[in-house]
Amino acid sequence: MKGSIGRKVIAMMVVLGGVFLVAIAANVMALSSIRENNDRINIYLDMGQVKSEASTVFQKIQLYSNLSYFKQGTKEIDSMREKLESGISEMEYAMGALGGFCEQTKDADVIAAYEDWNAAMTDFLDYCTQILAEARKEKIQSVSSQVIGAVESLAQNAEDMLRFIDENVMKDYDSFVEVVEKYEQDADHVNGILTEFAGNSSDINDTIQGMNVGMNDIAAAVDESAKSVANVASNAARLVESMKQIQKETENNQDISLKLSSEVNRFKNV
Repeated sequence: MKGSIGRKVIAMMVVLGGVFLVAIAANVMALSSIRENNDRINIYLDMGQVKSEASTVFQKIQLYSNLSYFKQGTKEIDSMREKLESGISEMEYAMGALGGFCEQTKDADVIAAYEDWNAAMTDFLDYCTQILAEARKEKIQSVSSQVIGAVESLAQNAEDMLRFIDENVMKDYDSFVEVVEKYEQDADHVNGILTEFAGNSSDINDTIQGMNVGMNDIAAAVDESAKSVANVASNAARLVESMKQIQKETENNQDISLKLSSEVNRFKNV
């Protein structure tokens, strides 16, 4: 009977140890699943907030006008002026030299000839100046007419371009501005949603971290319980061995008691 009790005690200890082992395995699996979900949430949190920037398109239109003919006419006038000025300078130099000679010689005929020549040169210079002024006036009028025509053509082209910009480009630009404003509003809305989601995710993350700490504590407690179960199982095995030894001793005592009873009966019969 005592042997049956010992076997029952061992069976109960084995069942109890199995229950603790199953509980440990379930807690470890739950802890692993929670940590995996926590890692996934952290990945979503790393997305950050969406920022949008809207930029407007600025078109630079440069208008170029070919005024080469105006520049060419100006070069011709400058070349003629330089030649006349060079000739006048040489004449002035010659007249200055002749005047100095006349002052030295004091010759009345030479002085009269010099004065006549000087008057002729003065008339010639006046005539050249008039010719130059007339040529310059005609050239300037011609170039001015060409410049005015070019400016009028440029103004017409600029007016056509401004009309095109006003009728086509500005409409497209206004539509683009409206799209950008709507996009900014949508971006602000999405940014608010993501901000709220980030706050909720942060709270969930804190909760999961607290659960992780609790699960770690539970795992440690289960580990200690497993060690205690192992110690109890070991002690139960020792107890069973001791009970077996006691059972043997009891059986020996029973044999001895039978032998003693037999011997007592023998003495009684004597």
